Amino acid sequence: NGIGIDRSLATLLSQANLTNSDTWQVLYFPINSVPGADRSKVRGEERFSIYSLEDYQAPASQLASQFIQIWPVADGSISGITSGETIRSAMPNVTLTMHDLYPDSQVFAKIYKGASNLSATGQIVPGSAQIIYEAVPQDRTLTLTDWDTVLDDDGQWTIDLMTTTPFGTDRLASVTFNLDRIIKVNGSVTTAE
Repeated sequence: NGIGIDRSLATLLSQANLTNSDTWQVLYFPINSVPGADRSKVRGEERFSIYSLEDYQAPASQLASQFIQIWPVADGSISGITSGETIRSAMPNVTLTMHDLYPDSQVFAKIYKGASNLSATGQIVPGSAQIIYEAVPQDRTLTLTDWDTVLDDDGQWTIDLMTTTPFGTDRLASVTFNLDRIIKVNGSVTTAE
């Protein structure tokens, strides 16, 4: 999770030399070198250092060094309601499950009428917004109850689980459902004399 990293266990992965001081050289590195089968879920830390080479006037020395934290990509799910489901009464309780939310990020559920659409503005579902103030990625679970008030009409609706980070806004999960709360009654009125 990024806390308590033992930097003494670090190993040198690669190095490259700048051979000509008269021209710029571009050095290419993989996205990250932290080991793990699922590349979207690796976490750890990498260090990039620049050293001078030893010559007849001075020994080799470190000129600069920076640590880079590697965080997993956030993901999430919506349960309690399924895509394509038709709801004919009160809205069920919905559980929002989120993993690896970035520090300084916001997470919320937005709902809008119609099919799934990334550019839809929608309305934030009451009780779904949270701000992550922690220093490392966090997991959260929220349960939405009594959220009928944001549904003002029958038809097709979509609920998106969103996160906004310093890097942009991403959709973590989406469910499209149908709302049909109209009650139709067939009857007749008769009189007897």
